[in-house]
Amino acid sequence: MIKSTTSKQRSTKPQAQERRKVHYEIDIRPLKAFASEKLPRSWSLREALLAERDILESQEFLAKMETWLNLLRMTYF
Repeated sequence: MIKSTTSKQRSTKPQAQERRKVHYEIDIRPLKAFASEKLPRSWSLREALLAERDILESQEFLAKMETWLNLLRMTYF
């Protein structure tokens, strides 16, 4: 599940328009449930996923996904 929150960022310039940054949060509980139920206990990927927080910001999720994919590749190759 992906949720978004917005925050306003004010510029020091009085005439500048306000910018909105959208922060997406990703609920990885379904991914963790899959890892717990389907992945072998000996896999490092399983342990890495189960150790994560339930909610990650989108940028953090994307950064960690690269590591998770590398762990998956290590298992098969």
